Amino acid sequence: MKFIRDPTKALLKARLDLEESLEQNLLGLTSASGGSFDEFVHETRRCLQRCRAILRCYHGAIKQKEISRLERVFASAARSLAPIRDLGAMIGGLDFIKAFFREEFESAELRDILERLRQKLLAQYHAEVERFAAQHAAARLLRNLVSTFKNVDTAVDSIELSEDELERVVENARDAIKRSEKLAHKEQTPSALHELRKKVKRLRYILEYLPLKGVSKERKKLKQRSEVLGQWRDVYLLGTAIERLVNDGESDFQILQRYVMRLLSELQRS
Repeated sequence: MKFIRDPTKALLKARLDLEESLEQNLLGLTSASGGSFDEFVHETRRCLQRCRAILRCYHGAIKQKEISRLERVFASAARSLAPIRDLGAMIGGLDFIKAFFREEFESAELRDILERLRQKLLAQYHAEVERFAAQHAAARLLRNLVSTFKNVDTAVDSIELSEDELERVVENARDAIKRSEKLAHKEQTPSALHELRKKVKRLRYILEYLPLKGVSKERKKLKQRSEVLGQWRDVYLLGTAIERLVNDGESDFQILQRYVMRLLSELQRS
């Protein structure tokens, strides 16, 4: 495993760029609306995941207690945005189902059922956005994260990472994927597939920021894999939302459950 340039300097630049992006995204959340708001939420969560991936590179050099504390802050910030992001993903999942089963959804009845579900999810989405805005959640997130950035800088700025240490980080991330693959193959549960997706994304982001030679094909494969697992996750979340509505008496949506199950099976095979 060879590095093109100094990995410590590359991680420092990446970290500072991500901090700036996060601050801009959170400021954008206070004024965005509609589709732009959903984009800001998505980009903010991606930045948070990337920050956590970079922190992984310092695992051998920082006390585990400190790493865990910093990671918890980033994880908590991501969770606070999850309800909005999940509802946006579910709404996008409706278009995915319609496109995948294009011929069947030419039926006026199916199109009507799908549109009624879209309106219900949109109402939930807007309610979640209003709740987020009413709580001034973006401003609180920004304050918490700016403070966390200072703690990260204090913890890692004086650290020089060796190539051997970073190679171990990469190998550990690869091993984590292998373990998750075995578990997902054995159990085939939503939680196992979700864990696999997280491990794939973690290695993907680590390889994006470490200036390693000869990993472009691996990065490409990881990106493709995380996208398929992401589609699976979005459709699965949509399926759970439909199931709740059916259990609440919305029996018309039962027909959509069958399409969700078929699509999940297709994605799982890929």
